[in-house]
Formats: sequence, structure tokens, C-alpha cells
Amino acid sequence: PRMLDYFRESLRKSEAAKPIQYRCRHKDDSWRILESVGKRFDDPVEGLVAIVNSRDITEQMQALESLRVSEERFQLASRATEDALWDWDMRTNSLWFSETFYELLGVSPGESDANFDLWLDAIHPGDKKRVVENLDKVIESGQHFWSDEYRLCSANGTFAHIFDRAYIVRDEEGKPVRMTGAAINFTERKQ
Repeated sequence: PRMLDYFRESLRKSEAAKPIQYRCRHKDDSWRILESVGKRFDDPVEGLVAIVNSRDITEQMQALESLRVSEERFQLASRATEDALWDWDMRTNSLWFSETFYELLGVSPGESDANFDLWLDAIHPGDKKRVVENLDKVIESGQHFWSDEYRLCSANGTFAHIFDRAYIVRDEEGKPVRMTGAAINFTERKQ
């Protein structure tokens, strides 16, 4: 019935109808997910005709579901630890922070986008040069691991003592493409 309604809608509208997704049983008895889009044409011989193009998107939908489950698992794991997690895509210079990292910075995720400058600007001026030099040195050396201790300033002006460590992912030529890390706030232990 849903497809029949879709065909009727395609005949009524002059522009292409919105794509529709539906499940369909395959000849091997498995269920497949199809996506169809219909458009009306005025054929001089046949009259009003709806052409519907369908494609099998089962694998795409399964991949999306797998990605969703993986992301959910990652989010739950990041909540289970006190570590402030981050992930830096070095090709696009985009950065992702966990909720805990935003808490360290004293900002909410909606208030400020994660980016390299947000992190860099929060590092204590007395530590910034050393941290950047150490990070650059490790990236240029071809190593896979980086770690450093520094003070991180929260939006309220207080400083936290941080131990930060990361793994650097490199492509086939050894060029750094991604860096994933976890920062621990050890201010109480330091005091």
C-alpha cells in the first residue's frame, strides 16, 4: 500500500517526488532495503506516466547502523572514564572533544566548536611554547606517541594540571593524518 500511494503521488506532482525507503523481500528470501524516487512524464503516446527508479541501499543502511552502534559505544566508553578524549583530523584540521574535555575548558559543546585554537589558547602561557615544540617534534620525527604535562585554563580563569597523551595515525608514506588522545586532570594529586 505504501508503494502504491507513492506511485499515485508521483503521478500527481510535476516535479520529482521525495525519495522513499522501504523493505522488500528478495528472491533469496532475505529482506533488502530499497530507495525509490518517482517522476511524472507526459508521454505523447502513453499519456501520463510515472517513472520510478529504485536502488538497493541495504549495505549502506547496514554500514550506517554499524557506525551508529560504534559511535554509541564510543560515547558510552568516554562517559565511563574521567579522561578528556579528543580526536584531531590533521588533514582537515578539525577536532572533536568529548564532553569531559569541554568541561575542562569550562565551555559547553554548543557554546564553542572544537578546534585546535580553542585548545591551544587554553594552554597556560608559560607552558604553550614547550607543548607546541614538543608536539611538532614528535609529529615531524615519525613517532606514533606523544605525551606532555601542562596547565589548561578554564573559561572561569582557573588552571587545571593536565597529563595529555596521544597516538598519531600515519598514512602509507608516514605522513600524520590523525591524532587521538586522552587528557587526565591531575590537579588534586598535584596539590
